Amino acid sequence: MELTLKKAFELSIEKWERIIQDNGQNTFKDMPQLNSLLNECGMCEYYRQDCSECVINCGFDDGCNNTNHVYLIWSNHSTITNAQAVLDLINEKYAAHLKRYYK
Repeated sequence: MELTLKKAFELSIEKWERIIQDNGQNTFKDMPQLNSLLNECGMCEYYRQDCSECVINCGFDDGCNNTNHVYLIWSNHSTITNAQAVLDLINEKYAAHLKRYYK
């Protein structure tokens, strides 16, 4: 599958909507469209070669040193609220991407 940035955003949104649905837990092993992706994430898969370019900037490229990032907060405390914060960030970045490239 050729992954576009738009599709990467959509897959990431799908992932986080599922995590929220499952009470903040990472329980989407039955979703083959995500299981084949790096970190089960569209954005990680899209930026596989250089994650420092990723607009989500979750911290994998710097060894997860940004402990204030919403992803790392969710990773340490997997709650619905923390998962929603990640989804909100992805939606914000996706909206900016759509506005910029799909006027």
